[in-house]
Amino acid sequence: MTVTPQFLMMALNLHDDTLTQRLNELHDRLLETVPVVDRIACALYDENDDVLKTFINSTRAGEAITGYEYKLSDSHALSALAASGEFRVLDNIEHALQSDTVHNTWLREQGYRSSFTVPFYDGGSLAGFVFFDSMQAAAFTPQVQRDLVLYTNLISMVIASELSAVRSVLEATRVARELAEVRDFETGSHLERMARYSRVIARAVAPRYGRNDEFV
Repeated sequence: MTVTPQFLMMALNLHDDTLTQRLNELHDRLLETVPVVDRIACALYDENDDVLKTFINSTRAGEAITGYEYKLSDSHALSALAASGEFRVLDNIEHALQSDTVHNTWLREQGYRSSFTVPFYDGGSLAGFVFFDSMQAAAFTPQVQRDLVLYTNLISMVIASELSAVRSVLEATRVARELAEVRDFETGSHLERMARYSRVIARAVAPRYGRNDEFV
C-alpha cells in the first residue's frame, strides 16, 4: 500500500511525550503497510567532533544497540551518502558488510539480512541517518524504498522540531557562559567542562537506570 500524505500528517501529530515513543508508534503504523521492517534507528551527527551517535530506535527483532559512537570519516560508504544525499540498499548484509566494526558485528549477530539507509539534513547540513533493517534478505524493493523515504522525511521533521527546542536551550546556555567569561574566564571554562562531564556521567549511569540515548 502506498503511503499517502494524509497518513503522514496523521503520524506527524502523534501525542506521545518522547521521540522514542513517537518512533515506536510510527513503526506500528508502518508495519501495517510494510511488515518487513524489523528495526528503525536514527543516529545523530555531531559536526564538531565528526561523530555519529546512536539516538532513538524502535527494535522489534533483535537487541537494540545503544551508547555507540563512530567517526563519520572512518566510514567511506556513509561519508559518500552524506555528501551525495543518496540512499543505500544492502540486500545481503552478511556479504556486503565484511569489516568488523562494532556496528557491523552487531548487525550480523542480530540476524538482520538486509538494510536501507537514508541520510537526513537540517538547514542544509547533515543531521544524521535513518537505518531500516529487516530479517529478510532483499526486503527493500523499489516500492518499499519510496515509502521509507517518505517516512524518513517525517522522522527528520519530528527530530528537527525537537532539536530546535534543544538548540534554544543550548544557545541560552552559551550566552550565559559568555557573560560569565566576561566577568571570570575560569567560570566560563568551568561551565563548559561541566557540560562535558554531565554527558559522560549520563552515559555511564544510563544502563543502570534503564535510560536510553535520547535521555543522554
